[in-house]
Amino acid sequence: MKNYLIIALVVLIVILSLLRGCDKPKEIIIDNSELLNKVDSMQSNYNALKYKSTKLELELDKQKERKDSVVYKLKNQYIMVYDTITQDTVECLPKPYVDNLLLSFEYVLEASDSLIASKSLQIESLEHISEVKDTIILNYQLNEKTYKKSLRKEKRKKWLFGVTGFGFGYLFGKSF
Repeated sequence: MKNYLIIALVVLIVILSLLRGCDKPKEIIIDNSELLNKVDSMQSNYNALKYKSTKLELELDKQKERKDSVVYKLKNQYIMVYDTITQDTVECLPKPYVDNLLLSFEYVLEASDSLIASKSLQIESLEHISEVKDTIILNYQLNEKTYKKSLRKEKRKKWLFGVTGFGFGYLFGKSF
């Protein structure tokens, strides 16, 4: 009976040494807190860009209304000019009216350019936010795989210790 006890003790030592295994590097859990803080700061930057583009849209609308009113006012301001080359009379606007009209169109173009630049910055910001969020999602998926793998290992260890303990207890009970 004492032989069974010695055999069981040797088997227990072998099993415990196998469970201990080699010094494998533990799988790393990725911390996403820094990336989440980065997303928050980028989101606030995006919100500022969105606010700026909203203001620029309002400015563009105001410039369009101004241009339309100038065009409406100048619609009937044509004068007849005699063209000496063609020997014909032509209707055209006087120079101050033309300058005023050109300025109003230039203001509209300038406001449109500012709005386009702001919108392109918004798009770049959203693309960068999307990249960081994709990285965060990938990290969460990797962490989930790591947790599942470690859970499986722990379950195996639990069952192995239970079966080994039962076998050792049974052999120990038989020997006495």
